Amino acid sequence: MNKNVLSKYWGAILFRGILAILFGLVALFWTGITIEVLVILFALYALIGGVVSIIGSFMAMKDHSNWWMYLLQGIAGVVIGIMVFTWPAITVLILLYFVAIWAIISGIIEIIVSFSEKEEVIGKWVLGTTGIISLIIGFTLFFFPVVSIELLIWIIGVYALIFGVSLSILSFQIKKG
Repeated sequence: MNKNVLSKYWGAILFRGILAILFGLVALFWTGITIEVLVILFALYALIGGVVSIIGSFMAMKDHSNWWMYLLQGIAGVVIGIMVFTWPAITVLILLYFVAIWAIISGIIEIIVSFSEKEEVIGKWVLGTTGIISLIIGFTLFFFPVVSIELLIWIIGVYALIFGVSLSILSFQIKKG
């Protein structure tokens, strides 16, 4: 990866940074609503997507030999959607682990990339620092899941803000060259 490749994508990096900042602000200022909305949106997505897949599977029955795969996918979506509506607290715990795992994986990759580039890449220190912060947040969430959900949302919100600001800084450094 060289400076020219990164310079083509500075706008996408900035966009990701802005989205992370906005998500962080929502999480910090509407803590209760944030977790409820995430759970409800996921449940609706799974449920509606499942119903659509089931309908689509029956419509494709005559034309496609693998129509039953869409039926299974649809059934899984409906079941998961119902489970999320039925047990939202478990969904929150699972979401916590997904965020933790995502932060850990992102952190490892960011650190590896920041140290592995043979050429000088603009903003390597920002990428490495973001990786370290991602690891700290990810391991904290993973090993201390008993933390109250409100505190969790605050941690995720702060993480999203730090991540968003870091990406925004990186994008401007890349653009500046």
